Amino acid sequence: MNFFSHATAAERYAASRPYFHPKAVQMLLNATGKARFSSALDVATGTGMGAARGL
Repeated sequence: MNFFSHATAAERYAASRPYFHPKAVQMLLNATGKARFSSALDVATGTGMGAARGL
């Protein structure tokens, strides 16, 4: 059985993922003192919510 072959798999996956991106951004700001970066890399973080927020 493949749980990811169903048409709603992406929707169910996204709904069950915690939304921690604001916390991660705050940690990055605290660690670097920078609020903006010229580029970022979102590698295999799941649903792409981080990239959508402009991390």
